[in-house]
Order: sequence, then C-alpha cells, then structure tokens
Amino acid sequence: MPVCLSFAGVAGCIAFQVGSAKELVRLLAEEGEVVTAYAGLSSGSVVATLLALGYSPDELEKHFVRFTALFHRWHHYPVTHWFDHLRVLWKEIMPSNAYNLLSDRLYIGYSAVTCKGLEPRIISRYYSNEDVMRAIEVSCHIMPYRFLPVQWYRDEWCCDGAFSTRLLRPKGYRVIGLTPPMVHAHVFWSDWFPTLELYKMQRLQDAGQCFVQRHRNYFQSLVRGEKAVTPILPTYFNPFRWIRRIAYLYVLYVLWFRCRRWLLMLAKWRYN
Repeated sequence: MPVCLSFAGVAGCIAFQVGSAKELVRLLAEEGEVVTAYAGLSSGSVVATLLALGYSPDELEKHFVRFTALFHRWHHYPVTHWFDHLRVLWKEIMPSNAYNLLSDRLYIGYSAVTCKGLEPRIISRYYSNEDVMRAIEVSCHIMPYRFLPVQWYRDEWCCDGAFSTRLLRPKGYRVIGLTPPMVHAHVFWSDWFPTLELYKMQRLQDAGQCFVQRHRNYFQSLVRGEKAVTPILPTYFNPFRWIRRIAYLYVLYVLWFRCRRWLLMLAKWRYN
C-alpha cells in the first residue's frame, strides 16, 4: 500500500511539523519506502504543499522562515492581509504547472458548513495554481485572518479544516503523521500563537525531531503496516480547553435563561 504523509492543523506550532517531517522523511528512506502522497489540514496544508512540490526538508525550513517573516507585516498592516502576502510567496515558489504536479498527489482538507453541522471535505484535483492557493486559504480559514468566520468555495460555505477532522486519512494509503494531541503534549499553550521569534521556531523544530526519534518504534510500525501502540503522552494544563468549557457553559446558561423566560410567558398567556 502506498505511503501518505499527513500533517494536522497546529496553528502557530507549524515548526513542530517541519521538524517531524525531517525525521519522518529520513525514517522512510531508511525503511526503503517512497512517499507517493501528502495530506494536510489547516496550517499543516502549507507543509504538505511544499513537500508535494518536491522541496527537501532543508528547503522546507528555508521557505518556512520566509512564511514566518510574514507576521512582521502585522505591525504595519491589518491581520486580514496575511493571506494577501502569503499569495505573493506562493506565486514565487510554485512553478507554472504546479496544479498538474499536485493533482492526485496533494490532499487538502477543509470543513463544509451544512445544516447538519461541519462535514469534512477532501480536495485532490486542482485546475489551476489559483485553485491550489484557494484550497490552502480555505483549509487555513480562521478568524482573525479573515473578517468572516466562513468562506465561499466550490459552491458551499467552508471554514478551517481542523474544525472537523484531527488527521486527514485519504483512502487507499498507509497514512503516517502526528495527531494534534501528540503536538499538544510537547509544546506550551503560548506556542499556538504565531510569533516572530526565531528561537521559538528552532525550539519547536527540535521538539518535532526529538518526538519522532523518541517514538521511532511507533512510526516504524506504521511504516511497515504493523499494529502500532500509541505512545503515552504527558498531559499539561491547557487553558484553551477550559476557556472552551466555560464558553460552552455560558451558552447553555443563556439558552436556559431564555427558554425559562419564554416558558413562563407561555404559561402566563395560557392561564390568562
């Protein structure tokens, strides 16, 4: 079964994925395996696209430094211009026939907003370089990078791919990648915010490489198609989890208060 490297959405911890990609590519080469496809969600789609274009892990790091430098524009331009500057770099990096090279080789996931909720979608066919850049933008679409929380793409409303899927798993491939909990356990909660600090980028890259080296047996089992035991991960305090829970309880409280008020009004109207 062909091998697919998959990268989850990890926001500002994208450097962790870059470091793990270096070690995974080296491990696959030692095992005699050739990667035939790449998959990515949210910020992971940036790493997957660069690898699918044929860039080596070392070249990947150089391009990532350029992507990180984009955040310097935040001091001069609104945050919502981030994708505009990202497009400039993509046009410099992508060859004219990039969409042909990436079709059926790069899988990008996004979340479709439907009446039933968020549904995962996978894109594998591209019709132009513009279509590739749009797919990456949709997969990374999250406020405050855009004014609106959703974006219109391929005849439906879409948002960030990591909202509906943890790790993209295209059918017909042996998927190898790091799930978000694996990244959570080895970074600080503040690392999720994109910054300009080069030492943070190097620290996260080293952490990604060390993680793959430490759990080498686990990834070797995935490569060989054997049953792999998920590594035991340390747990750290995650403030975002508690913020999410508090917000959820607040919404329930507001809904209950309004429903109670409506029920009282209905009862009063009925008995009067």
